[in-house]
Amino acid sequence: MNPNTHTIENIQEYRLEIHGNDLKAFRIAPFIDETLFANEQTIFNIHEYTSQYVRTETGINFVLTRMIAFINEPELFAKDIYESKIVECKINNTVVNITKYNPLFIHMYQRLTAIERQAYIHNPERNNNNISQEHPHRGGFRYYPTLGIYVQNLNSPNTLVEIIRIAKMRRETFEIHIKLTTDEVVRFRYL
Repeated sequence: MNPNTHTIENIQEYRLEIHGNDLKAFRIAPFIDETLFANEQTIFNIHEYTSQYVRTETGINFVLTRMIAFINEPELFAKDIYESKIVECKINNTVVNITKYNPLFIHMYQRLTAIERQAYIHNPERNNNNISQEHPHRGGFRYYPTLGIYVQNLNSPNTLVEIIRIAKMRRETFEIHIKLTTDEVVRFRYL
């Protein structure tokens, strides 16, 4: 699924409504045997899109294209995100008012269940230097008693890798807008 484009096929079969910043499309004659998603679609932050109608053999499609596109994970990590700043972060389409990487990592880690935390800690792909359940006896770690872990302040790219890893583990929609030291703002979205 391309996060930069939304298409509502056969738009003539839908009723469109604006709810705040979101567009909702409701099928006029709902399919009885299909999922609710086939009958109702929501496009969040409609003001971020341009729209066009495209005629097809079966009807007219309504195509929304994001004005400022999301980049994919390899493109994100090809950027120099050292000393970058978080401009905006959303988890499951809800704004999270955290603008620094380490507090965002802690927030994401807190959302894990006990079983997910153990799976995360013992994941061999994880950056093993940034989190410990035992005192690591080296500098740069801070203890979080409510979580029962020590967390090392890592650089922005390594912390962001771990944040995205947790979002993937939980299969949560994760969106982040990052301002680079060059003042370029990049946007990344998972799911």
